[in-house]
Amino acid sequence: MSTPAFDAYRQIVVVNSDRVALELGMKLRDASEESRREAFSGRREAGFFYLYRRDDMHTDSVMEVVVSTDGDAITSVYKNHRAFASGGALIEARMALIKALAEKIGLPPESVGIDDSVRGRALHLQELSTGQLLDLLAEKEGKTLVRTDSYAGNVVGGPD
Repeated sequence: MSTPAFDAYRQIVVVNSDRVALELGMKLRDASEESRREAFSGRREAGFFYLYRRDDMHTDSVMEVVVSTDGDAITSVYKNHRAFASGGALIEARMALIKALAEKIGLPPESVGIDDSVRGRALHLQELSTGQLLDLLAEKEGKTLVRTDSYAGNVVGGPD
C-alpha cells in the first residue's frame, strides 16, 4: 500500500531539458533582487529553494533550485503540478515526502544521508530535489515511477 505522500505527488513529471533549465535559470539570475527574494522559500525541515514559474515562454514548466548550506544546489524542471503552486505548497509537499521517506527507512529525517559522488558527500533529505525525494520513496515502496518528459513532449513510462 502506498503512503498518502506518494499518492499525492506521484503525478509530478520531471522535464528533461537542459535548454529549458538554462533558459529559466538565466531569467531567474537576471530578475530583480526583489523577484529573486520572492522566489526563495523553505524551512529547515523541508530544505531551502528557489521556485521559479514566471515565464511566458515556458508556461507549463516550473524550476526548482534546492540549495544547501554548503553552497551547492540542484536544479530541476517540472511540469506544472499543484505542489509547485507556491513556496508554501512546495514546503508542504517536501515535508510530506521527507517524512514518509524517513519513516520507510526507519530513521529520523536528520539521520538519513544519501551518498552523492558528484558532490563528494552525503546529502540530507532536505538537500535533494523534490523529484529525487519522490523517486527514493517510490523505490522504498517497491513502486515503479518513471515519469519524465523531454522537451519534445514525449512521456516515458508512467505510473505503475
